[in-house]
Amino acid sequence: MKLFILSIAFYLPLTFIQGQDAETTGFPKKYLGVYTGGLTIYSNKRQQKIPMELHLTTTDSIGIYNYTLVYGKNDNRQERP
Repeated sequence: MKLFILSIAFYLPLTFIQGQDAETTGFPKKYLGVYTGGLTIYSNKRQQKIPMELHLTTTDSIGIYNYTLVYGKNDNRQERP
């Protein structure tokens, strides 16, 4: 009997939990674009900062998106799709 009551007490709140849908959050359209910042790498001897970008773009297919990571600038620029 105790197990039954504990089971109900545990599972009943789960019936009221709902996830957020795309209309509510605006995902992914709200998050498309180019993000820039810096990547900091820490080691025992030094700290290194590298400029970094994240490109989130659409494709011709519904529900499929591209992302590209860009490290560095100018001659040291590396793109990783």
